[in-house]
Amino acid sequence: MNKELFTAACQLMTEDDHFCRMVGVELMACDISYAKVKLQLRDDHINAQGITHGGAIFTLMDMAAGVAMRNSGKVGVTLSTNITYLRPSSIGGTLYAEATLLNETRRINTFDVKLRNEEGTLLAVSQAMMYKKD
Repeated sequence: MNKELFTAACQLMTEDDHFCRMVGVELMACDISYAKVKLQLRDDHINAQGITHGGAIFTLMDMAAGVAMRNSGKVGVTLSTNITYLRPSSIGGTLYAEATLLNETRRINTFDVKLRNEEGTLLAVSQAMMYKKD
C-alpha cells in the first residue's frame, strides 16, 4: 500500500469511529503497527475530582492501539487492556497516546501504549492485546 493510501486508511478509521469522533479523538500519525492520536481536553472529559476521567484516557489509549492494529494489516478488537495511571491531567491541555507493537502472534498483537501531555510528561502506560478478526 502506498503512503497516501495508507494515511487515508488510517484517517478513515478514526473518522468512521462515531464514539471517538464524539469524544474528540484525532489522528496525529500512523505507520505500520504504530499510531499516535490526540485529545484536546474539554469540560466534559473531567470527572468530579477535577481531573481527566479515566474513561476518556482509556478511549484515547484504546484508539491508538486500534489504529496501530489496523496498520498491521488486520482488523482487530480489544481483547485486554491494562492501564497504569501515573499522574493526573486536567482541563485545557492536550493528551497524546502513542501505540507501538510489542509482540505479534497468529491471532493476537500486543501493543505498548504511552499517554503524555503537551509538555511530554508521561501520564499513563498500558499494554493492549488486540485480537485479529478474520
